[in-house]
Amino acid sequence: MIRKITGVAVLIFNMCSAYAQQINVNIIQENKKVVAEGDRYMLRKLPFTFQVEVSGTDAFLIGATTDDDVYRSAIGEADLEVEWFENSGMAEGRFNAEQSLFISNDAPSYWYFTAADDHRFDRNPKGTPDHWTANRTVAKIDLLALDKQVSLIDIQTPLYLIFYTATHDEDYNVVDKKILYKAELVWE
Repeated sequence: MIRKITGVAVLIFNMCSAYAQQINVNIIQENKKVVAEGDRYMLRKLPFTFQVEVSGTDAFLIGATTDDDVYRSAIGEADLEVEWFENSGMAEGRFNAEQSLFISNDAPSYWYFTAADDHRFDRNPKGTPDHWTANRTVAKIDLLALDKQVSLIDIQTPLYLIFYTATHDEDYNVVDKKILYKAELVWE
């Protein structure tokens, strides 16, 4: 009986922990908050910044693609296999020196904050690993499949993004995921 109660308590704790993870994302361009229509943001082909406030986790994954079908499958509106959910995250440079965003249909990026001197955001994030705020400026994208970096001024297609957390089993297989934020970035 005690084992059952302990097992149920652990399950409830894990569920509460997973659902306590929250992220609030604003997109800032030219010092103004960009207002979305649903999940769609209309941006100029100029640098922009993800302004994030995160609670309940020190990290999340970013699936970023130019492929509408991959994005729709990731959010459950289509039925393709989504490689992001099968692979671990790619590590981008510390402090976002490149001001870039990895674009890949194969693996997500891994963005985290553990301390002011250990993170994947612009300099000077604030907070603790359990509750923090940070900015990530994007001036260009890295199309990893093409081994090509593209300035925002040269982008021709929308960008599709999901920010999510994943739960893994003991063999590090993804057993569950929680989408925290999704967006379609289109260009004027």
